[in-house]
Amino acid sequence: MDWLDKFGHLSGKYQGNSEHPDAENDFDNVAGTVPHGTLAGAISGAMRADGTPPFAQLATTLFAHAAPEHKAGILNMIVGALGPALASQIAGRAGSASLAEYLGTGREARPDDARAVDPQVIAHLAGAAEQKDPGIVDRVAGLAAQHPELVKRLGGGFLGSALSRLAA
Repeated sequence: MDWLDKFGHLSGKYQGNSEHPDAENDFDNVAGTVPHGTLAGAISGAMRADGTPPFAQLATTLFAHAAPEHKAGILNMIVGALGPALASQIAGRAGSASLAEYLGTGREARPDDARAVDPQVIAHLAGAAEQKDPGIVDRVAGLAAQHPELVKRLGGGFLGSALSRLAA
C-alpha cells in the first residue's frame, strides 16, 4: 500500500482550508510517509493559498520558531532571492542597521548570526523576496518539509490546507 492509498481520504476531510481537530495528528502521520517532494509541494501550495496568511507572515513564523541552523537557511534563501544589496536596503528600512550592514557584505548568515535577527525583519525581507522571485516560496517550503514540527507552528488551518493538497 503506497501513501496515496493510505492517506488519499484526507483530501476530502480538509476541503475548504478549515481548522480540524485532527490536523496535527494527521499531518504527523503523513509527514513521515509521503515523499519529501510531495510534502514540500503541498506546503508550497498551502503557502500560496488564498485561505492562509501571506507568505511573509508564514516565513516569519517559521523563522521565529526554527533552530538557529534553520533560521540561517531561511535567511540565506531569502537573501539569495533578493541579492545582498537589495536585502541590505530592506533590512535598513525595517530598522535593522546591523543586519543591513552584515547583509551588504554578501556573506552567508551562520546560525549565530541568524539567531540575532528580529523575526519582523524577516517579514519585510520575505515579502520583497516573494515579489522578486516567487520561487522562494517553493524553496522555503522544501526546507519546512524537512521539519514537520516546525510546519505545525503554522496552525491547524494551514495544516488542513496542506493536507487537502496531498491527494488532489
